Amino acid sequence: MRAAALPRVPKGSGRRPRAILLCFTLLTFCLITTTRTQFHPDCCTQAALRNRRCCPVSTDGSVCGNLTGRGSCQRHQLRDPKITDTRCNWPYQVYNEICSCKGNYNGADCGDCKPYYHGPTCSEYIPCVRKALHELTAAEKKQFINTLYLAKTTPSTRCVVQTGGELGHVDTYTFQPTSEYDCLVAFHANSAMYISIGGQRIDKDLLHYGPAFCTGHRYLLIQFEHMLQKLSGNKSFCLPYWDWTKDGDTCGVFTDDLMGRVGPNGTILAPSCFADWKIACGNSNDYSFCQQDDDASQRAPLRRDPAATNQWPTAAEVKDTLKWPVYDRHPFNEMSPECFRSTLEGFMDAATGRDHGAYMHRKVHKAIGGAMNQVTLASNDPIFYCHHAQLDRIYAMWQRIHCKTPADYPENNYPCQGPNDVVYPSMPPVVQKIFMNLPEYFGYSYSDQNHWPASKCRNSSRVPECGRAVYH
Repeated sequence: MRAAALPRVPKGSGRRPRAILLCFTLLTFCLITTTRTQFHPDCCTQAALRNRRCCPVSTDGSVCGNLTGRGSCQRHQLRDPKITDTRCNWPYQVYNEICSCKGNYNGADCGDCKPYYHGPTCSEYIPCVRKALHELTAAEKKQFINTLYLAKTTPSTRCVVQTGGELGHVDTYTFQPTSEYDCLVAFHANSAMYISIGGQRIDKDLLHYGPAFCTGHRYLLIQFEHMLQKLSGNKSFCLPYWDWTKDGDTCGVFTDDLMGRVGPNGTILAPSCFADWKIACGNSNDYSFCQQDDDASQRAPLRRDPAATNQWPTAAEVKDTLKWPVYDRHPFNEMSPECFRSTLEGFMDAATGRDHGAYMHRKVHKAIGGAMNQVTLASNDPIFYCHHAQLDRIYAMWQRIHCKTPADYPENNYPCQGPNDVVYPSMPPVVQKIFMNLPEYFGYSYSDQNHWPASKCRNSSRVPECGRAVYH
């Protein structure tokens, strides 16, 4: 099988921008939150950007779905005018007016439901249970892989990626269509770009090296899961996790019916559908936004390291990671000692909480190699999402053991990763500390959690009622 080539769009001659892609951000969320086959491009027009207004007409024909009580257009103030990187001030750096959705309605135009809610009035709550890859039945494996391939090969009419233009001059911007899967690849790639404060580059990004590592990736997984549920038509579909402490032998996961076997040159071997998987954002780096060839067939193939060792994190390392009661601490970066976040992210040895190196999360990325070993390319490989589901599972274990709530997300000096900083590029905006809630708060759980280590909570009321997520 060959991936369908996406329609060509002429490239512009403008300079590659160094700050947020306004239309990419909005349309990304039209992709992952809109149930209709068309999106409203109102927020991406020159007039909308000039007027700083993002209040599209919703599915009921009214602005923000106001006619049917879905939402209303609300005015917001810029939070911190000193921060010019619009990813940090999203969406307030771009728009003064955005849709504020009511109840379980969601999306840029309030035309969708929050994740795990379904139906015309978003009243049908269907939680899902994330199973380990090795627990999937043959039918579940097939549905998972087929839905991934569908996401990769389906051109999206609701998401575009900016390919050119000069920052601040919207008349120079050019855009390119992309697939539904690659839209989320671009989201992760652009979130991994260095932050710009006052025109100065800071060697930090929005998803890594700091407190937002667990919360930001939890948000990404929920949106990815939401997208796959829609494409599969299965409302209870749940993203599987890869427990590398049990499935570290690559023979159990990198097979033709799952993630694909790796050939001697690092490409994926047929008959796996990933043999035709092409890289998006292939010529991007830490300083530029997602760039890609117009023709998907001309992009580089997905690669992994054919000489990868089976040196995966062990159950003992997971146990050591779980013992640290503090979520994050000063200096709130890769050098933060004796805390959960920096050990899970893999900067500190789990046993000592110190000894800077490559452990846990980072160890797996390095072992697989190829795209997985490059931050801006990592989410091209579907194993990325199963790996991060495992990390989210460990995060959920830690939350239960130590009774953590949003109040435990620390105030910190890390730009754009504070407890009340918006998770880029959520629309309507959602703040980081919300994702310090347990998975059940949103609508998912893990298949083995009845066997997790005992909680130290004395008050069981700290476990929230299932399916009652409040996003703002």
